[in-house]
Amino acid sequence: MGEPRVADRVDYNDHVRPILSDRCYSCHGPDEGQRQAGLRLDTESGAITQLASGRRAVAAGEPDASELVARISSDDPGKRMPPAYMGHAALPTHEISVLRRWIEQGAEWERHWAFVPPRRPDEPDLGNRDPARNAIDSLVLRKLADEGLDLA
Repeated sequence: MGEPRVADRVDYNDHVRPILSDRCYSCHGPDEGQRQAGLRLDTESGAITQLASGRRAVAAGEPDASELVARISSDDPGKRMPPAYMGHAALPTHEISVLRRWIEQGAEWERHWAFVPPRRPDEPDLGNRDPARNAIDSLVLRKLADEGLDLA
């Protein structure tokens, strides 16, 4: 079982928000009393605001100009986020790739899923529908493929 595949189109609610929420919000989230470096990553306006360094945490379409990418990819333990001194492990390569691709694709933000009206997803084209008997099977098989898994 290898590294999960990064989705062709990274979705903020499905792929990005869980990473930011799990790894970043404790220091860069809604709690003003816990917020570090004046950086807020739980809102679009907070993430794109110019930092004291003159850079932006998220520079849409420009991952190499985004401080977020620089920090999560850094080899310097003093700069790498999340910080090891707080007991946090570095982000796995897959999560770094998801955040990088999301920024490359324009860093589109979405409202929290609980406030978005549900819509029927498009049935993925799997080419070989051999194991898929219906639309739900197709969706499950696509998710397995996205995670680098198969039925075997």
